[in-house]
Order: sequence, then structure tokens, then C-alpha cells
Amino acid sequence: MQGFGFMNHAPVVPLVMRDAGVSPAAAGFLTTATFLSCAVFSIPLGALTDRFGPKRVTAFVLALLAVSAIGLAAAPSYGFMLATRVLAGVSLASVFVAGGQYVTTHWSGARQHVAQGLHGGSILLGVGAGVFVLPALSEALGWRAAIALSALPAVLGALVWLFAARPGAPSVRRAAIASVYRSATLWRLGIAHTSMFGTGIVLGAWVAVYLVSEFDLPVAYAGFFGSLGLLIGAAGRPVGGVLVSLGWGRPRALIVVTLAGILVALAVMAWPGRPLAVAVAGIAVAGVATSLGFAPIVALAARAAPGAAGAALGLIGLHATFAVVAGAPLVGALWSATGSFTVPLGALALMPAAALVLALGLPRD
Repeated sequence: MQGFGFMNHAPVVPLVMRDAGVSPAAAGFLTTATFLSCAVFSIPLGALTDRFGPKRVTAFVLALLAVSAIGLAAAPSYGFMLATRVLAGVSLASVFVAGGQYVTTHWSGARQHVAQGLHGGSILLGVGAGVFVLPALSEALGWRAAIALSALPAVLGALVWLFAARPGAPSVRRAAIASVYRSATLWRLGIAHTSMFGTGIVLGAWVAVYLVSEFDLPVAYAGFFGSLGLLIGAAGRPVGGVLVSLGWGRPRALIVVTLAGILVALAVMAWPGRPLAVAVAGIAVAGVATSLGFAPIVALAARAAPGAAGAALGLIGLHATFAVVAGAPLVGALWSATGSFTVPLGALALMPAAALVLALGLPRD
């Protein structure tokens, strides 16, 4: 439910640019505001989740998410749009921090990898559903009405969560927050997660524009093809958890392989003159490559800081926001300057390349 709402602006960016006179770089800053807010609130939400438990924190942020959607639909100015993205960013931070800790609290052992994968997959399923549904709704009803309707999943999700979620006890043994910051393993995992989740979100923010500008696809068709990577990722995250739980893949190896896959996907999408079929194949590969390593990263992070799992996941989530905070407007600015996505996607590939080198230093499991 949260995935559908915190990135609800991305699928309608072409229409917002047209109707509100927003430049590509300014449109990118809508995503930047979301993830900058996520960065600011990740560590505090981690501490609050350790203190109050994930159920209460999640219920609160679902309400904020509904408010952010309604506010964006009624936004009278670009500045107001940015403010609503700040609220959406709080929800985004809680998805990883409170949601990840909820899974850590209620599942253990091999089942935890599967549960983390299912949780992560549901996030991408929500984002992918938004990319798929909102462009068509926007063309039929206008983008403001479509954004207003995107508040409904958050409201329904809050009601279901309050009645169905099990109480999550606060951490019994709390570790010092300083120990989280000193963990080299957590920093390496955070940078790897940055290159997976961050790259996936930046691509999700621009994929509709990429397909419209590079191949002259209508917005609705661009939304359909653009949702492929996210929907594949929704399945890929649970698959990654299953692979680890069955012993068919080691966490470190899976992380390294998926980072290499991201580089391949970006190279395919950036290739000058590539046909539509090749570009769509690159989007699909990106969906797989940005998702399979999610469950191992979250499980290893919680294991690295057992007395401060919320803070550890907050640190991991904080890393991921930097890719989007810098990447979304950078892609927009480079596209605006060059007129194609070859240079923007090439620049985006620098991040997973660095993460791949660092991931080789993760402890063997």
C-alpha cells in the first residue's frame, strides 16, 4: 500500500511538466524531496521503532501518506508539491525501517529471508502498480484526480494494519547507536542497497519519460512497459529470499551478482540507437538485478546489530536515499542538457560499479 503512494508523482511526471510548466530538473526534485525527507527521518524512525515497536510507527506514517497524496492532488504551486513529497518521504523511511524490523521480530532463521523478500516485493509491487495504473487514470480523469485516488490504498492499508498486524515489542536489548555507525559491514551493505533500491527508484521515476522521449510511446503505453521492471522486482525480492533459505545462493554471492546485473541493465538501456525491444529487455533485467539481493541485505543488516535492528535498518535506508536525492535531478539535468538518456544512464552506472567493488569485501557467510 505504501509503495503505491510514496512515488505516486513519478508516473504522471510528463503531465505535471506539461500542465504546471515544470522543467525536467524541477520534476526530478519532486523525487529528490521524497528521498531527502527519507534520509532525514530514517535514523529517527529507526530509534522510534526500537522504542515503540513497528506497529504503531507504521500506522502513523500510513496516515501521513494519505495526507501527502491529497495535498499533492490539490497543490496550488510547485513549492506545495515539494512539501507533500516531504510527508511521502517519512512514509518511505518507515517502509524499510519499521517494516523490516516487523519481519525481523516475527520471523527467524531461513523463514526470515523469505519473509523479508515478500515484504520487499510488496513494496515494489505497490510502486509498479502505481506506474501501471496512474498514467491511464491520469489520461482519463486528469493527473490531480488520479493522485487523489492514490490516497485510498493508504487509508485501506492503515485500517487493515491496525486490526491485523501483530504487536511488535520494542527491542529488549538496545545497543548503542554509535556501534551501528562504526560497523563496516553495515556501511558496505548500505552502499549495496543504495545501488539496488536507489537505482530501481531513479529508473522508476524516469522510465516513463525515457520511453516517451526515446521511442515516442504514448504515456499509457510507457507506463505499462515502465512498470515491468518494478513488477519483476516485486517477484524478484521473494525469489532472492527463497534462494538463500534453500541454500541455493549465499547472501554475499547473491549481492555481488545482482550488482553486476545492474551494470549490464544500465548499459543496455543507455546503448545509443537501441531498439525498443532491447530497451524493454534492459528494464526487465534491471527489475531482476535490483531486487534479488534485497532479502540478504536486510537480514544481514539486522544480524549485524541485534540490539539495534531499527537503527541499523535506518542507516541502510539512509544510504539508499543519497542515490535518489542526487540521481533523480542529475538524470533530469543530463537528459535536458544532452537530449538523450545515454549520458544520464551512464552516469547512474557509476554507483553500482563502486558498490560492486565494496561488496567484494563483505564477510563470507
